[in-house]
Amino acid sequence: MLKNLLTLLLVGILLMLVSSCCEDDITSPPLEIDPIASMPTNIIISNSGIDVLELTWDENCDWENEIRIDRRMDDDDDLTEWINIVRLPANSISFSDNNVPYRTYMEYRIYAYYDDAMHSDYANIEYYITLSNPDSLEIVKSDDSTLKLTWHNFQDWIDGYKLQRKIGGNDWVDYAVLDKNSEEFIDSGLNLDEYHLYKIFSIYGEETSYGRTVGYNKIDMIYVEGGTFNMGNTWENISGDPDEYPVHEVTLSSYYIGKYEITSLSLDLYRGYYNDNTSPVEPGAMEWTSAIIFCNYLSRIENLEPCYTFTYEDYFYYLDDVELNLSANGYRLPTEAEWEYAARGGIYFNDNFIYSGSNNFDEVGWYSYGNEIGQKEPNQLGIYDMSGNCIEYCWDIYGEYSSESQTNPTGSEEGDNIVVRGNNYHVSDREYNSGHSFGGVNSFRIVRKAE
Repeated sequence: MLKNLLTLLLVGILLMLVSSCCEDDITSPPLEIDPIASMPTNIIISNSGIDVLELTWDENCDWENEIRIDRRMDDDDDLTEWINIVRLPANSISFSDNNVPYRTYMEYRIYAYYDDAMHSDYANIEYYITLSNPDSLEIVKSDDSTLKLTWHNFQDWIDGYKLQRKIGGNDWVDYAVLDKNSEEFIDSGLNLDEYHLYKIFSIYGEETSYGRTVGYNKIDMIYVEGGTFNMGNTWENISGDPDEYPVHEVTLSSYYIGKYEITSLSLDLYRGYYNDNTSPVEPGAMEWTSAIIFCNYLSRIENLEPCYTFTYEDYFYYLDDVELNLSANGYRLPTEAEWEYAARGGIYFNDNFIYSGSNNFDEVGWYSYGNEIGQKEPNQLGIYDMSGNCIEYCWDIYGEYSSESQTNPTGSEEGDNIVVRGNNYHVSDREYNSGHSFGGVNSFRIVRKAE
């Protein structure tokens, strides 16, 4: 009897040991989990076709028995409810969603899941599937009658490109259809005295992207023969502010200056879109830092050496982050001395006109701002709107004048403000503005050194 009891006891112990071993072999989630640490991370989403989205992620869980993906979308400006669209095996790290509605906002959430008992936090990502424009679209003038367009294709699944062209005031016309592997287009035999605009679209079946615009707009330049002049307030009967004195002798090398202030048309081409506005840059839309970046942009279009180099600090370029190379042949802002010399008529400075080209302000100047260019009389050199219309940025940091003679001066070496010129006063009037202020009436014109 005792022997039988001992046998039963041993069998029971063995069964308990076997049961314990088996339980250790069964994967089960911990009683407590960290939902944040176990959720998927580093989600990447991209479209591999007009209606296909590819999702990839890093899997951070060792207890799930499946990965779930839910989806919702924008339906007539309202988000639908979350719907589970797929249950993937444990440790999955990718998913392809097919037949996605075109141009529809999509949102996904991915999470680790275990037997309806527990799950990680949701890892969310959103996407708006659309046929994108070609990237990095640029235009360069190869010679006096040839423009070259270049771009980059990052959607390998497209069918190709459509190119439209607009010359001057003419309508847009379909101009070329290009293979999807094309990344440049050369247009030759052109009359570049008129502006040329191009819009390029990606094509997939019957669908086209919204299009991206680039263009060339010739900047009319006036030659200014160098010379020596008296800078500052030179009129006995016209009172000036203290910063217009002392009058001092300045000698300048020859240069070219813009016949007009830079227009909104030219600036918007730089920004990647088009308007037909030939007024100066719209009031309130231009800061000095943007103007110097625009100058470098024009230099690259013309295959010239940019005059400015700068370093980045947060979003802005600060005054001491920008360096000017006067030996470069590209475009730049005029120095304050170049601006005043040109406004006085260059070698005709002895006319000593109060305004740029006349002693009668109404002949050459504007009391209002942002008027269409070239509507008043030009000065002796053929330059328009240097009295009024918009106030124009110069390169110089604002500072006091010196009584000493100077050659090709570039302004103060220290300060917090930039010289602006061209208000509706006499041509020696000086004002200043912050380099990062979107001044309400500020614009600019450009210069180039004479070869």
